[in-house]
Amino acid sequence: MIVVHAAVQALLVLDDPTPGQTTDFLLAAVVSGAVLVAAVWLVAVLVSGPVPHRNGAAPGRIVLAPERPGGAPVVVEPEPGAVRPWRPVVLLRVIVLGVLAVAASLLSPVLVPIVLVLGAPLLVARPSVYRRPIALLWTAFGLVLAAVSWAGALLLGFFVTGPVAAFATWLWFGAAAAFLLWRWAMSSRAPLGQYGQH
Repeated sequence: MIVVHAAVQALLVLDDPTPGQTTDFLLAAVVSGAVLVAAVWLVAVLVSGPVPHRNGAAPGRIVLAPERPGGAPVVVEPEPGAVRPWRPVVLLRVIVLGVLAVAASLLSPVLVPIVLVLGAPLLVARPSVYRRPIALLWTAFGLVLAAVSWAGALLLGFFVTGPVAAFATWLWFGAAAAFLLWRWAMSSRAPLGQYGQH
């Protein structure tokens, strides 16, 4: 998914579009944004995996082996507040996060990685993950990674341009984002004693 997304973004700049209010540029911008939203949502779904439950069963699955002999099967409900990334509400969160990032860029480009890093956990984890001690570590790591990635992308622009630069940049940003989303998902699903209380 990350490679496919990077390839699509590279193809969109193949003709070296000039920023402006031309139909071609606006169409390319819309397609680029839509592909980015879809890629982030699918990556969130892939890195999250099945939502964990108190008894380890999958969402909505009927437990055929009751806890005591003769007991009736039960339907397991998701743990309160759990995130199910395949639901439309998570896609909406991706869109809202993107809009907030664009709005932040109008104030200062420096705010964009901060908004993205702080909002990313809500795509794959329960809101309570912010209260875990490990949250501070991953937030700090995400901000450092975003800063390094941002600087690297700017530096790359001095040596490589066009579709190659676009592909390399989106590939790196995609891999970095996927790693952070995966770590947030794992932190949310870890036993309480491992990363602190909810």
